[in-house]
Amino acid sequence: QSVSFTSVNTSSGVITASAISAAAIVGSFVGAADGTESPLAILGNRWGVKCTDLSGVSVDVLEDQLLIAGHIKTANIVNYPADLALAAWLKSTLRTNTPGMTFDDSF
Repeated sequence: QSVSFTSVNTSSGVITASAISAAAIVGSFVGAADGTESPLAILGNRWGVKCTDLSGVSVDVLEDQLLIAGHIKTANIVNYPADLALAAWLKSTLRTNTPGMTFDDSF
């Protein structure tokens, strides 16, 4: 559906939407209708990768990785939807690009 916005609060980031043509589920994902609205992968964080800084000191760093397969604990996904239809859409969309992905709430 097409959604228009009437105002954007630049200090808080709150967007006021109007002209919603159909009912929407609370917590629905809102995005452009050009293909960019679909999530392609999950970005996983791995902490504790040993590196050496410029002065030769060993440090632990955060390493971001695109997950290509694995068993996902949905409680760790930021803004994971409570609505079953939205959760099913999210999992289906992610499995399109990463078919080796399973989710703990699917069992």
